[in-house]
Amino acid sequence: MSRALTAERGDDRLLSPSVGTWTPALSLGAVVRPGAVIGGLTRVGRLWPVLAPDGGEVQVAKVRARGPVMYGDALYELGQTELTAGQLDGRADAGDAAGLVAVRAPMAGTLYRRAAPDQPELAPQGLAVRGLTTVALIEVMKTFTPLHAGAEGVVERWVAKDGAGVEAGEVLAWVRPSGA
Repeated sequence: MSRALTAERGDDRLLSPSVGTWTPALSLGAVVRPGAVIGGLTRVGRLWPVLAPDGGEVQVAKVRARGPVMYGDALYELGQTELTAGQLDGRADAGDAAGLVAVRAPMAGTLYRRAAPDQPELAPQGLAVRGLTTVALIEVMKTFTPLHAGAEGVVERWVAKDGAGVEAGEVLAWVRPSGA
């Protein structure tokens, strides 16, 4: 069973559930969904996924940069943002403003878009996916962790190449949600 930490909810903030080195997985304007991975805390050399607490969906208005945090430090400030595609041009996060959902690496490792070298891609561009559809695998020390789409829709494009090294929170692909 995979262990995870759950952020605490303040009035308009998500707070660190522990001490460690924080790595955010969401960008400015992203929607926080209950139970979704919002980042990671590295403690004693181990990366722990941090999940959003229960409650309604909210938008990220401010992101705490990667670095050390104490218990109760603000990880994200929540509220409405006025983002436009122009504000995000040139960034890997540009899909957020275009109505796309980022598929982010939950941990650092090697990305594999195929279950085996002789197999087809798990989720090629244009494939219809559900939130729990496995779109790729991330390998760390011979352990393969499934990477889920995170939203129902269609794989719009891949940012990361098969076999690439990835960092926690890095955008790997974009999904166009159903109805968008």
